[in-house]
Amino acid sequence: MKPPAQIFYFRLLLALAGGLLCAALASLHWIVPLDRMVYDFFNESNPMPIADDIVIVAIDENSLRELGRWPWPREKHVELLRQLKLAGAAAVGLDILFTEAEADYPEVDVLLAEAVSAHGAVVLPVFIAHDIRGNQLQEVLPIDVLREAAAGLGHVHIEVDGDGVARRVFLREGIGQPRWPHFSAAIDRLLTQGPVDLPGDANPRSTSVYDSATMVRNYENLIPFMGRAGSVPTLSYVDVIKGRVPLHYLRDKVVLVGATTAGYVDNIATSLGQISGVEINANILHALRTGQFVRPVSAGIAGLVMFLLAASGIMLFTRTAPRQLILGVLGGLVVLPLGSFLLFFFWRIWLSPAPIVVTLIIAYPLWNWLRLDAAVGFIGRQLQKLEQENRQLEPARGWSDIERTATFLESLGHVRSWHWGPGDAPGAAADDDRHWHFANHSSRKCFCVDGRIRRLTLHWNPESEFVVPRLPLLFRESGEAGVRARSGADFVDLNLRALEHAYTRARRNHNLIRATLEQLESAVILAELSGEVVLVNDQAKVLLNIKTPCRELMPTLRSITLARQQNIADLINALIFRGVHFESEGVATASRRDILCHGALINPDHPMLLVVVVDVSELKKSEKLRAEALNFLSHDLRAPLTSVLALIESVTAGKTGAHDTVPLEQIEKYIEQTLSYADHFLHMAKLEHAGATRMEDTDASSLIDNAVAQLFHTSKKKGVDVRIAYGDATVWLRCDRSLMERALLNLIDNALKHSREGSRVTVELDRDPDCAIFHVSDQGEGIAASDMERIFDDFEQGTGSSGGVGLGLRFVFAVSKSHGGSISVKNNVPAGVCFTLKVPRLPDDTANV
Repeated sequence: MKPPAQIFYFRLLLALAGGLLCAALASLHWIVPLDRMVYDFFNESNPMPIADDIVIVAIDENSLRELGRWPWPREKHVELLRQLKLAGAAAVGLDILFTEAEADYPEVDVLLAEAVSAHGAVVLPVFIAHDIRGNQLQEVLPIDVLREAAAGLGHVHIEVDGDGVARRVFLREGIGQPRWPHFSAAIDRLLTQGPVDLPGDANPRSTSVYDSATMVRNYENLIPFMGRAGSVPTLSYVDVIKGRVPLHYLRDKVVLVGATTAGYVDNIATSLGQISGVEINANILHALRTGQFVRPVSAGIAGLVMFLLAASGIMLFTRTAPRQLILGVLGGLVVLPLGSFLLFFFWRIWLSPAPIVVTLIIAYPLWNWLRLDAAVGFIGRQLQKLEQENRQLEPARGWSDIERTATFLESLGHVRSWHWGPGDAPGAAADDDRHWHFANHSSRKCFCVDGRIRRLTLHWNPESEFVVPRLPLLFRESGEAGVRARSGADFVDLNLRALEHAYTRARRNHNLIRATLEQLESAVILAELSGEVVLVNDQAKVLLNIKTPCRELMPTLRSITLARQQNIADLINALIFRGVHFESEGVATASRRDILCHGALINPDHPMLLVVVVDVSELKKSEKLRAEALNFLSHDLRAPLTSVLALIESVTAGKTGAHDTVPLEQIEKYIEQTLSYADHFLHMAKLEHAGATRMEDTDASSLIDNAVAQLFHTSKKKGVDVRIAYGDATVWLRCDRSLMERALLNLIDNALKHSREGSRVTVELDRDPDCAIFHVSDQGEGIAASDMERIFDDFEQGTGSSGGVGLGLRFVFAVSKSHGGSISVKNNVPAGVCFTLKVPRLPDDTANV
């Protein structure tokens, strides 16, 4: 793709993405806190004029001091209403709840109703709250006598946003239907003597069927304010009823009566601070009468407007030069919020500028990156690929490469420190031939790259001075450094056709090498003597878990842990500087594979490090399986063969008759059992790898009988009493009988091995609702606490064990797992140990069916 077309598509893509982002921010309210912050600033910067016809009669501290604690007798409100009628107040909003009748003096409610009716323009509040159980919303109205006398009713609910700040009001609200106008709207309707067109959008749900569990609201508006708390003219309640206020002051005024003192009213948080509810109602009334409510733009319209602004703005400023671009973005960040403020100031419309501001802030650096990538990438792409591919054939040497080599020597412990010096420093003239000079445990040389001359000084550790003869091999100046010096300034003028031809040839060589390496099953890493990685094949990336390309050798090999506490850095060190090849076993910690690591130097003309890592995990596993097989057979052959020897000794001692064939039959049985063990081992190996078992319904007690019978002579010879305890009920289980029987035999045999003469081994059968439970306990020395966790591992034995290879209990563990059961062990008190084998049993009603 040519750069102009590529840039155009970048512009179009960025414009669409920016427009969609801006629309989402505006319509989905993803940056609500920022929107609220801007609105609060606008609202505070543009207060409404102070109302000259609205007065608050406040239940304040002076009134409480003179009239006593709240609530006051309702006669006080009668006096207030009479005073307001006498003064000629245009309307009265009595923001006081009268939800319960006066129990002691019901005639007072009648007097108050008469005063309300006599005035003729009194509005009372409706409160929406949960019922006593808190399960359902209900509308709390004034008592009947006052409701009938009032000229109007209105709800006093103020909507509070998620941050706890009141910014909005719904001018109609109710449960199921928005039947109640707001308290201030009800007063305004009295003053206009007719219906009032409420600002804001009507909610379609207002026509829905009545639902007592839902509060329906419409005509949403944002609340403007005249100022902070106390901006509305306020009179003290006690001053009015005691005639301290001139009557003419209240003539034709709208009077709102409510509490303002702390402790008797819940002040509401607003963008201008804490304001009492009655004063917020005064602000709402003033905004309603003067048409200064702020109307929010709907989410759909806001999203569309923001999409058009963002998309067109991005398409516009991405056509400008970089110098004009920053000015255009800064101008947009000023003009767009200013336009939003003008909408707010003149037309009382709220359209947050935050989405477009955030979009521009994100789009500006993103566009710079895209444009820079498109412009520079097209010019340098082919040469960059050529350099990357040809590094394998012609090693590059620039300033960074020389510094990397010095750092590599420092990491190997040969160099204490190194530094650059100017090429024209004193003494540099002697080094101008660019040969290494060694003196006072330091080496120095002048390098010329890209026409610049700089001197490198290395300070050696005394024991590492044998490295000095190899410095010409470590620090080279041929290759890429020369290319950079020749072509740096004239890169744009290179012939693109020749560049493409060179790249094609390099790509062909690269593919040949890569294809050859990928056929290898071993991981291959090729690196310069300077530690710069040249090539890593795919097998190495998998085996060593190399996620991102790394040009340094030691970090690439960091996941290799060698056996016998060998250090890979020491082996690399010996390979580079003494030519000592190495071969060592270890583990690739990232992939948890056993490995064999080889290291060698290749190509005498241009020595390079070759590290080959072979995965020997399968070989190790095969060796382990063979060893386990031998150990297992030797372990399980011991028990029956020991019994055979005991029978032979019995016959030899003359304890049986000359014609007694029972010992021979028993010997034959044990030998057959021994041969069966080998078959069982192969079967168990197949079970662990393929999950194959011969399951049959089995009486659990028969398993114990057979296992104890096989060890009868062993127990008699050792003088150990084997006792069996069965439960009251027969226990059936579905299992592989031969495996389960041998597991019990291993447990009993293990108990006999650790029992003293004259002691007892107990085999118990129990059950719970789900499992058959076998307990095998002895009176031996028990198991050390340190051995408890590993007693069931391969080749693990307790510290007091005698003989065996540690596979008997491991076999029990494997059998329990293959049957969905478990094996556990604990020490008995005062002596001995108890093994508990749990295996799922058959239900009583299905056993042996």
